Amino acid sequence: MELILLKGKKDSGKTTTAKMVYEDLKKEAEEEPIYIELDDDLEDNEKGDDFKAIIKIQNKIVHIISRGDARNYFRDHIFPQYDKNTNVEILILCIRTEEQDARINGPMEDFVINWFNNIIEKKTYFQMNFVKNADDCKGIIEAKKETAQEIVKYIIDEISKQNEN
Repeated sequence: MELILLKGKKDSGKTTTAKMVYEDLKKEAEEEPIYIELDDDLEDNEKGDDFKAIIKIQNKIVHIISRGDARNYFRDHIFPQYDKNTNVEILILCIRTEEQDARINGPMEDFVINWFNNIIEKKTYFQMNFVKNADDCKGIIEAKKETAQEIVKYIIDEISKQNEN
């Protein structure tokens, strides 16, 4: 399994970018996504816009999970789904990169990588750039689209390589 981490600070656009990735990958899918579950029932999810998606592309399974700021959620809902026998080829996770995470048992990235370490074959990172008080909202959306397109291109290329082998 390949783990793709979409990293960024709070409100840097990780979930928005993940949704753009989902929309683009959906166009490549063999069938409608297996399911999408909005996680708005979680008490600490203020906006209610996080999601999970499972997409099948060229016989490969891709999971996207945008909720990346709650260790308990990872421990209770994400980690139990994945082991060496998982049929997921690519897992995309959004995670926060904030100092507050570093004070609670180390950075979120380390927490995730340590757990997945014995089942992942490859790690890839995409960093979200945070633009505070930007005057140009259109420019911010375009930057997120570029990142999303870069991720989608990377995934399609990786799936093509896997299918060649």
